[in-house]
Amino acid sequence: MTSHQVHTVSAEPRIHRRRFLKLSLALGALCLGAPLYAGIIEVSWLETTRLTLRSPRLPTSFDGMQIAHISDLHFGHHFDLSQLDAIIGRVEALKPDLLCFTGDLIDNRLSNTEAKSIARRLQQCNPPLGKFAVLGNHDYFGDVALVKQTLTDGGFHVLINQVYPLVKGSDTLYLSGLDDHMEGQPDLEAVLAQLPNDPHAFHLLLAHEPDTATTHRTAPIDLQLSGHSHGGQIRLPFLGAPITPPGGRRYPAGLYRLNERFALYTNRGIGTTILPLRFLCRPEITVLELKRG
Repeated sequence: MTSHQVHTVSAEPRIHRRRFLKLSLALGALCLGAPLYAGIIEVSWLETTRLTLRSPRLPTSFDGMQIAHISDLHFGHHFDLSQLDAIIGRVEALKPDLLCFTGDLIDNRLSNTEAKSIARRLQQCNPPLGKFAVLGNHDYFGDVALVKQTLTDGGFHVLINQVYPLVKGSDTLYLSGLDDHMEGQPDLEAVLAQLPNDPHAFHLLLAHEPDTATTHRTAPIDLQLSGHSHGGQIRLPFLGAPITPPGGRRYPAGLYRLNERFALYTNRGIGTTILPLRFLCRPEITVLELKRG
């Protein structure tokens, strides 16, 4: 009688190999797909963020006012006139009472021809309470006078350390704008000197860099609108934005309460800078409804 030795082969190594291949393919697809998603889909996937803010100092006539807040267009290589047309269309469709732009119209340079084309398009949007803007650091990289003139020709009041009283009925809301903190000459004291000596007055401040709020958090400010940070442009799960610019690191995106009175909203911006990519950080138009109470 002859005995035969039977050898068994474990299937476990094959299973491990299959899992490894699947994982490798998944990681490869992720590494390839994430940049494509960030550079093609999300970079132009505009989000409208809506929120309501309440203040006992808001004048009765302004109760329910809708503010459209946009920031950081970065017109240039990665943002063109067709994209500007789309943004203006979206803002018009929202029918805001007031439009605020918190800087960085351009990324680097602006030609006279481009300036005229931009101004013509900006003229198409005319909220009943007006359009107001401040300058950002990138606006100073080229001909800042041309940038300011472009916004002015487009119907914006460009506020450089100035206060503009918004009057509705018998009530007044005070809207101010600071010059850019990094490249300009901001002067909050000059702004505060233009406000009435009234603790019940409502004060809305536009300032490009959100982190400036840390230096004037005790000032009589009810709401500061800012941009600059782009929310980081690239955000990672569980980690947030690994890179944020100076002036936009403490308050990179969203709503912050600095004290009982002072609220800050940092808009993620619409355009991009350095790389035309956004990941987990969609471009944004903010609609803020102000309520008395």
